[in-house]
Order: sequence, then structure tokens, then C-alpha cells
Amino acid sequence: MTGLTIENLSFAYEDRPDEPVFERLNLRVKPGEFLSILGPSGCGKSTLLNILSGILPGYDGRVLVGGEAVRGISSHFASMPQDDLLMPYRNILDNVCLYGTLHGKAKEYREKALRIIDIFGLAGYEYEYPAKLSGGMRQRAAFLRTALCPAEIMLLDEPFGALDVITRGDMQDWLLSVRKELDRTTILVTHDMDEALRLSDRVIVLKGRPAVFAGSFHPVGSAEDSKGRLAESALREELYDCLR
Repeated sequence: MTGLTIENLSFAYEDRPDEPVFERLNLRVKPGEFLSILGPSGCGKSTLLNILSGILPGYDGRVLVGGEAVRGISSHFASMPQDDLLMPYRNILDNVCLYGTLHGKAKEYREKALRIIDIFGLAGYEYEYPAKLSGGMRQRAAFLRTALCPAEIMLLDEPFGALDVITRGDMQDWLLSVRKELDRTTILVTHDMDEALRLSDRVIVLKGRPAVFAGSFHPVGSAEDSKGRLAESALREELYDCLR
């Protein structure tokens, strides 16, 4: 597993050069850490993930993966957006193997997907089309597609945000159950405090403009003890005060 370092990151959109989103932002993520970035809508959470994934290359500062400087689109990151983006005319197996198909390794990826598809709760649905699946199952398929990419770091941009509250809770339970199998450094962007507390090794709060990391919090106990974590009223109060 590989860690991530962000050094003195500065970024502004071209049409708003005098309104920087970030100004000399710094962050370190340990190898294998599950980090949640919590913050209000519009604070720059998704912008940060887009910079890391290479979608927004026009920044100052450095991004290092395992001590190596990277810029632009690279194989170090696998990104999962809020929408599942499954192709409606491809079955689930073909959808999750898209990376392999694009890189001439379709057979290899299909074999790998079939070995682990039951872990993602999709066994028996390999040849169904997205329209036949529930929202939660579609998100698991999108997660499998992301996990099949040979990247050291997963970037999750509010992957469960579009789901109803019951399905979102089920997906959080599922993600907790497969974390060991994923075995990746993971960065989750969310505005949901409970989601951050349930899933993370560490929660950091991003807010302001230019955005800054205003606090860092370590939930007590194991991630599997989600009820215990959510009962930490003192930590929840600290997080809420920091967000405000």
C-alpha cells in the first residue's frame, strides 16, 4: 500500500483567478489509511479529488504518491464519482471490466471479476443489465469497477450520496465488510458526519475559501463498532463545532 502527500497546493478556476479554492494546502495520508474529508457543499472537496485524479491539472504545488511526484492523469488513482456511470447497453460484467477492455486485457479482468464478484454482492447478476439492478447494487458494481483498477489509492466522491437513507446505511455496512479485501489507501469525500465517523480511520474537516483543513479527528474503536462510534457524543460535538 502507498501513502499520499500534498504539498503547498494552490488552485483557482480560470474564470475566477482572484478567488482561489486552495492556497498552500498540505496533507499527508498514511499507506492503507481510510481518510474521510468532511465539509459543507461547495468547499472544494470534489475539486481536490479532481486534482488528484488528473481532471484538473492547472495547480501549483506538488502531489506525491509513495514519495514520487505525479501530475495529471496517472495509474496511481482510481476514482468513483457519486453517479454510477454504468453503460446501459453493457451487462454488469462488461461494465465492471471496462478498464481491462480499454487496455486490451478483457479476458484477464473478466476472470478476476468473476473470482471476487460475490464479495461485492453481485453473484448471479453478472449478465444482467444496469436497468434491472437496484440503486445499491448499481453502486456496488461501480465500486467493483473501481476496485479492479490497479491503482494504489481509491478516491470516493460521495459514492452513496444519491441513495436513500436506508440503502445508504446498507452500503456503508457493506463497505465496512469489504475493507480488508480492498486493501487500499482510500480517500472518501462526504458531507455526512455519520458516514465519516462510521467508515474512517481519520476524519478531516475542509472549509473556508481558500479552503483549509480546520481539524483532524480520530474515531475511537474499530470501524466495525459503528454503533459505538456514532454514540461518541463528545466527538460528534467537536466535529459539528469545527464544521460551523
